[in-house]
Amino acid sequence: MEAIYNLFSSIPFALALLGLGFLFFIVQVFFITYHLIRFGIGSKPKIIALIFFSGSWLLFVTLVIMWLRVDLSMIFDLIPKGQLFNIPSA
Repeated sequence: MEAIYNLFSSIPFALALLGLGFLFFIVQVFFITYHLIRFGIGSKPKIIALIFFSGSWLLFVTLVIMWLRVDLSMIFDLIPKGQLFNIPSA
């Protein structure tokens, strides 16, 4: 049990939050694209699905680039250690 706690405590919270957001985003894009392609009649829904998928991918890449340019150290310096989530210091 302690090994699992050590594993999860070594993963940064922001990275885990970003990973969960990415997973949610990709699942939603898949569902919308799949249903547009599978249940659409003719070629129009497939073109709309391609445009939607391209736009969502472009939005995701833009957000990742913006996330990498943000300096989070200034934000984390404003919050005292362990006070954000009441985590006891080791």
